[in-house]
Amino acid sequence: MVAKVRVTGSEPLVEAVFTGGYIEATTSPKDNLDLPGWWVDWENRTPAPSWISIAWRDADDHLHTGARTALSRLLRDAHTELYDGAVDWPSWRTFAASLADPQLTMTGLTPDLWAIGHSTVTTAAVL
Repeated sequence: MVAKVRVTGSEPLVEAVFTGGYIEATTSPKDNLDLPGWWVDWENRTPAPSWISIAWRDADDHLHTGARTALSRLLRDAHTELYDGAVDWPSWRTFAASLADPQLTMTGLTPDLWAIGHSTVTTAAVL
């Protein structure tokens, strides 16, 4: 989310709140944007780049077995359905993140296919 804030006499006042985006700043230059700069719990570079970020990383083991397994499930035996309706995806992602679901998951299944959803050690589903 982005907030428009005006400070008058040392007092901040929120004038507007709206959906926004950002590009993460990292401590070293990035030559591509197919992988977030932070909070990636597992990534594959071959045969095609893919990654996963899980909110439950503190419950995963030091080998990232849960993250690796969830990403593998999403890449293998995937079920896909088309949706013809209109969705304001940035607003929906912001809403989902604001719920602070402890199983919240963000993934990049391909460089052009990012998704948000829910995962556990034994299940994974994303939109």
